Amino acid sequence: MTNLGVMYDNGYGVSQDDAKAIELYRRGGRSGATDAQTIVKESGFFFDPRLTPVNRETADPEAVLTPARRGDPIAMFLLGYLYSGTGKVEPDFVQAASWYRKSAERGLPAAMANLGLLYIRGLGVPQDHVFGYMWISQAAAAGLTEAADVRDTIAASLGADLLNEARQLTLERWPAEKN
Repeated sequence: MTNLGVMYDNGYGVSQDDAKAIELYRRGGRSGATDAQTIVKESGFFFDPRLTPVNRETADPEAVLTPARRGDPIAMFLLGYLYSGTGKVEPDFVQAASWYRKSAERGLPAAMANLGLLYIRGLGVPQDHVFGYMWISQAAAAGLTEAADVRDTIAASLGADLLNEARQLTLERWPAEKN
């Protein structure tokens, strides 16, 4: 629904129709907003598509705490994911950011994207759009295709100076990255 809304919003392959786009966005779970803050807020947190979905209502963080402490990036990601949402575990964005960072630094794209979202939102870390862009950009480059849309939306809202700073930071941290 959301993708069809984008088509109507921009007139891709169909006649441009704002009312139809808004209705399709609503049905697809998106408001049709174009500002970065709203789109990032609506995107929710990313989950690694290679993993079995986690039921946040029944998941026990203790079950993955030991492997996370031993350096397992998937367990680290799962802890970040559990601490970043509603469910059995009370949201704790400082803990979420800590575990996402550890997992992201070990190369897990969904952890990179979620850490970027925390920076954009200023949850558990100081709000920093440059760092947010950097992490989300790296997630997209690492193969999390859903992160590319969020990255592009953020890029459009940063302005030339901040976008150049964010791209430079990405290149410094990951020299092989070609943003």
